[in-house]
Amino acid sequence: MHGSLSLRSGVLYVGRHELTAHVRTYDLDGHPLGAGFSFRGRDDGPARIGGLDVDGDRRIWIADRAASRVRVFNLFGREVGGFGPVAASGPEERGALGGLV
Repeated sequence: MHGSLSLRSGVLYVGRHELTAHVRTYDLDGHPLGAGFSFRGRDDGPARIGGLDVDGDRRIWIADRAASRVRVFNLFGREVGGFGPVAASGPEERGALGGLV
């Protein structure tokens, strides 16, 4: 198992991956704060968390090594943006920042 950690405002964000990538939050005593969320790569392929950070708006920024892409999720696991290579059907180009709200 591989993954990444980030600590923001007393909340520990833990990202790990096996066949599917998972993100879960914990308090500083190690108690889970919610169910977290899971995600896969493009075309239901693997996702590999190479790094994880949380911004002031509590968006979770994840470096997905398998997709060579930085993906941005809200706390509920909805992907809200990112940059890097995208699916051929996507409107973005390599390196374009898009979809951030």
